[in-house]
Amino acid sequence: MKVLTVLMLIAASFSAHSQTISLERGNTIRTDEISGYVYVSCRQEKKIKEFGSYCYDLALVGGSYGKVVVTDGAIDADWVTLQREGTRHIKGARFNPETQATGKKYNLWIRTLLQRALLKKGLNEINYTFKKNKVEVASGVMNIDVVEGDSRACSTRTLYYGNSCPSISQACSDYFYRQNYCR
Repeated sequence: MKVLTVLMLIAASFSAHSQTISLERGNTIRTDEISGYVYVSCRQEKKIKEFGSYCYDLALVGGSYGKVVVTDGAIDADWVTLQREGTRHIKGARFNPETQATGKKYNLWIRTLLQRALLKKGLNEINYTFKKNKVEVASGVMNIDVVEGDSRACSTRTLYYGNSCPSISQACSDYFYRQNYCR
């Protein structure tokens, strides 16, 4: 039985090299950089408060989340983990062998206190491991390049809030939304 398991793992490791592992949108992703200045007028504790803020956002074209897909072949697995070289953070998701894709999208770009992004600007070496019933069936490295894309500036705008004052983050989000993300 052990010999059969070893042979299956060896066969799986050879066959894994014939597949292409990538993100659903490809392995080169452009950034979308927007900036501008917003003035805020709001009511706080029955007084009018006014402030201004410089707003900046660097996003990925196509969104901050993405699925892993297998093309040019197939992998019989039920789970896949990803880890960017140089970090200790591992992200995992169920893998559907029928569609050859993860069901869940990975957080590629959002960084908060509770979330870690998979990617950073530049070339990212991502180690992947596919497992079936907790046994590794394929592993390797895929390269994802985050390259500089468009840079746009929005015109200055004043936003009015009647009931309460927003955080700077919320004011910038509203500003970019109302400015159609500087397009």
